[in-house]
Amino acid sequence: MTRLAGIKAVTFDVDGTLCDFETVMRHSLGKVLEELKRLDPEAAGMLNVDKLVEIRDRVHDELRGVVVSLNEIRSEGFKRALSEAGRPSDSLATHLCRLYFEHRDTGRRPFPDARPSLQALHGRYSLGVLSN
Repeated sequence: MTRLAGIKAVTFDVDGTLCDFETVMRHSLGKVLEELKRLDPEAAGMLNVDKLVEIRDRVHDELRGVVVSLNEIRSEGFKRALSEAGRPSDSLATHLCRLYFEHRDTGRRPFPDARPSLQALHGRYSLGVLSN
């Protein structure tokens, strides 16, 4: 009997495990920058996708344990990005955050091997998703 014989269920995280979050995140941030360029070219000229990722990561680290919603962290990241670009605007940050989530949620696609892997496990195990 192998050590795995007693396993009855397998759970997965969605982003980075079943779906390519990095690609969809970067694409969504690119769409945000296109909108920002249309609305405030000066602010857009001071930001890029890598800078937005860096600011969001910094906000995440600062708010760890204080704010538990990743959506709030993303929103605060946009506020901080506009502020660091010298163009603070909570209303614009809210607009950009909504646009980001719209593109992120409609652009999410599974990795090519996700479906075959799940199909291979289906029937042998109960499958579930645990995600933040």
